[in-house]
Amino acid sequence: MDGWLTDDFPDGAEVETIGDGWIRSWTVSESQRGLVQVSFARFRTPGLDNVWFVNVDEPKAEPSATNLVAFVGDELPAGTIVSRYAFATMGVHNDRQAGAVRWHTQTGVVHQVYVAPEWRRLQLATRLLYTANAFNIARDWPGHLHGDGRRTELGEFLALASLVPRRFGELKETMPPMDARD
Repeated sequence: MDGWLTDDFPDGAEVETIGDGWIRSWTVSESQRGLVQVSFARFRTPGLDNVWFVNVDEPKAEPSATNLVAFVGDELPAGTIVSRYAFATMGVHNDRQAGAVRWHTQTGVVHQVYVAPEWRRLQLATRLLYTANAFNIARDWPGHLHGDGRRTELGEFLALASLVPRRFGELKETMPPMDARD
């Protein structure tokens, strides 16, 4: 399953003929050590070749939500998404978290994006959002990930730099930063 940088069809659609100028942004495949493997075109996030993720579902949240938590390291192949149960057996400490994204699974609305200060300006938020979108589609959840117009100042920088700005929605409300260091 592939995602393309184009508005000609929905993410995850089967594409038989590739159009001029289309750029594959991600591919989802099976993983031997995790739930799935998400691969990216190198230009998307240079310098982050060893990022892997933990999926933490929140089935009792209203509305239902899920999270992808990013870690940087060689414990798993890049792009691997593991369950929180598999993560618990790996011996990796939570304080190594590089970032996270939380979204509502029935609507695709992103609720929170966080990147630890030492990982900012390296396109980790972009990697998180693309990975979460690919994972959302791979799990057959409705829609693609998008914003609802509420975001922090750092989120606005991300929106302005995005190659798919339509996914962010017009800025309606500036939210407070997620931590005091922002």
